[in-house]
Amino acid sequence: MFTRRLLFLTGGILFAVVGMKADQTTPGTSELLRRVDVLDAMVASLQKRVDTLERQVGSQKVATVSSAVPASKAAWRSLSKGMSMLDVRRILGEPDAVQAGALTTWSYKGGGYVMFNYSDRVSGWSEP
Repeated sequence: MFTRRLLFLTGGILFAVVGMKADQTTPGTSELLRRVDVLDAMVASLQKRVDTLERQVGSQKVATVSSAVPASKAAWRSLSKGMSMLDVRRILGEPDAVQAGALTTWSYKGGGYVMFNYSDRVSGWSEP
């Protein structure tokens, strides 16, 4: 009987010590609220930057080739890996179809296509 009580008491003390250590490593409510406030401020700042960039891009005139006329072989051969979507649009014109996913693919008349990586940079293409 004494052994059971001693075992029970030891287990209780161990449980209390483990519980105290867990409480010491877990951030408190005030710390979590502070972190949320910091993240909210960061999101607001990033949103302002995105809005500014979207206005800048929207105000730029993009010279495009009519999609009714397929891009020339010379245009296709001027592509290079790492080009931006804007560069490709300036060279080949608007795509006829866009397939978005982990990788984005732009398709053009005649069967040509351009693939973009996760950074929206040219990763490969196939001429029509």
